[in-house]
Amino acid sequence: MDELTMARAIATALGDDLDHAFVNKAEWNRARGEKGGRIRDINEPMLDDYLAAAKAAIALLPPVGDGWVVVPKEPTEEMLKAAGKYEDQCAIQNYGGCADAEGIWSAMIQAAPSGRGAG
Repeated sequence: MDELTMARAIATALGDDLDHAFVNKAEWNRARGEKGGRIRDINEPMLDDYLAAAKAAIALLPPVGDGWVVVPKEPTEEMLKAAGKYEDQCAIQNYGGCADAEGIWSAMIQAAPSGRGAG
């Protein structure tokens, strides 16, 4: 999960809308008189506060176990190219034979972006 997604989840859990979070105190002061409804407290979190909370929450996530990796839900262009390259190499070496699924998977994993929240 990336920092912005986590920040949005934290803001939502606190009953706020990250898209309308104030970027800085000057913006808050300018909008203070323009906002209808409830009065915003000067101590309410700003966008940076949500992002800092997201970084802290991401740091608390358990590490990925041995033999496991974090990969995107959908393969990246680099991952697909690596799979195609592996298949082409197998076709040449095996005189047109099929590539093995394990080799394709390995090529894609090696080409995947690394790290949690990469993106």
